[in-house]
Amino acid sequence: MNISEKISKIEYFKKLNLSDDLILDQLTKTVSRRYILSYISYLITKNTPFSLSIIDVDNFKNINDNYGHLVGDELLNNLTTIIMNEIDDDTIVARYGGDEFLIVSTSGNDYDLRWRNLRKLFVAIRKPLNVCGNIFNITCSCGQSTYPDDAETYNDLFLKADRTLYRAKNKGRNCFVIYDKVLHQNLKIGVEESLYNRMISINNIFTGKEDLYYEIYEALINVSNAIGIDGCALIENNNKQLVYNKNNPITLVKFNDEIMTDKDILLINERSKLDPDSKICYFMVDSNIKSCAIIKLVIEGKFLGYIIGYNNHVRIWQDEETALFTYFGMVVGNKIYYKDR
Repeated sequence: MNISEKISKIEYFKKLNLSDDLILDQLTKTVSRRYILSYISYLITKNTPFSLSIIDVDNFKNINDNYGHLVGDELLNNLTTIIMNEIDDDTIVARYGGDEFLIVSTSGNDYDLRWRNLRKLFVAIRKPLNVCGNIFNITCSCGQSTYPDDAETYNDLFLKADRTLYRAKNKGRNCFVIYDKVLHQNLKIGVEESLYNRMISINNIFTGKEDLYYEIYEALINVSNAIGIDGCALIENNNKQLVYNKNNPITLVKFNDEIMTDKDILLINERSKLDPDSKICYFMVDSNIKSCAIIKLVIEGKFLGYIIGYNNHVRIWQDEETALFTYFGMVVGNKIYYKDR
């Protein structure tokens, strides 16, 4: 069963009623980062037990450096096929970024069952792969945690899976580690801990003690400072705007009409290969924006608007910054969607 057939049988994705092009990752045709995070949020809302596994390819950078990115991309596609062949109907695989994948399973949280499933998967992954005429003996590292046994929020769940992934790498890679509170609660994960803390700082703003849009504005300031961008804005589909500017204020008139996109996240700068006559390029020139990131807010299949982060100079967004900004968009989207419910 391919991923399209699989997600068509899952209630959450049925409700989205979106095309595969929007839901799936462009390269691997697994679920995209945005929609796997949204699916996890849905499972937590429904109090549905599940396991979260983070898996990445050991020393993948060496493959790209020595064989080229086309071979690297094809290897990821081969890995995706292997994973898809080994998981059951209650399990979803998604590309989290680069060579890192998330596997979310509602098959049950029994430890022995999860251990056997990961063991079976790793046996399959370790078999030699013929990619573009080259034989690869790839290995992966994996960390896993469960909801609600190990954590009751996505942040804590991801952190604990990431801690065990870090442990797997420290053990020499080519293995999986399942989170155990006694063994792993004090593991540190360096840079990712910083990302986690910044996610927590965003969440802590939304207390419900203040007006929602006041709290969103505070969050716009927080994420701008965390990432180091000049400004950040929420533009709802009714053209309601909330704009924070550090330096050069911009006017987001009819913003939705100018940057309408089907992409979940759009990272662009004035050096990007875009049509110079496109509306978004005119918008950037008129607003003195040299680079920006645009997050499309879609919750439960409903389009809510956009989050835009921008700079008055050219910048290249790093993976950690993109992850934080995407997470921020998900948080704000959920707050807006559920405010009157």
